[in-house]
Amino acid sequence: MDAMNIEEVKNKLQTYKEYSTYVYVRTNTSNYNGYICSVDKDAFMFKDDILNIPFPIRFDELKFMPVPSNKKGSDFNYGRRCDGNN
Repeated sequence: MDAMNIEEVKNKLQTYKEYSTYVYVRTNTSNYNGYICSVDKDAFMFKDDILNIPFPIRFDELKFMPVPSNKKGSDFNYGRRCDGNN
């Protein structure tokens, strides 16, 4: 994660989580589309469309700042959340 402010990344991720925003995340090894479940000190929990369980992504693995995805999730307009409550 070159020249990104960690606090700014955390703030954006927290906002995406609160509004159940469908986001695009690119790491050094993969690309993901899904939802932010939680934001912690060194990582955040992410629920990808393809994988059934949330998994952690460390901030130092990010290649770019996570952004709202231009793809539409399979649950578009249903407000899916990581805790399973709709």
